[in-house]
Amino acid sequence: LNYSTLMDPIACDSAARPCDTIEAVPGWNLVGAPSAPVPAQSVLTEPPGLGIGEIFGYDDGYHAADTIRPGKAYWIRADGAG
Repeated sequence: LNYSTLMDPIACDSAARPCDTIEAVPGWNLVGAPSAPVPAQSVLTEPPGLGIGEIFGYDDGYHAADTIRPGKAYWIRADGAG
């Protein structure tokens, strides 16, 4: 494996992120958690009232998730952009 030594210093933001915002598109959106688990019922939409369905995770099959956990990916279906 060859790479440039100019790439050696990689900066990572290690600050905790208790919340985050993503841009949703109509249809299915792939999302993840910030730096801590997030209860699914605490997910808010902007604009308020934007319809989102259940949040689905995958572990030997799709399942409705009650918590969004860091390091995992989840699917959310949105009725519109937000």
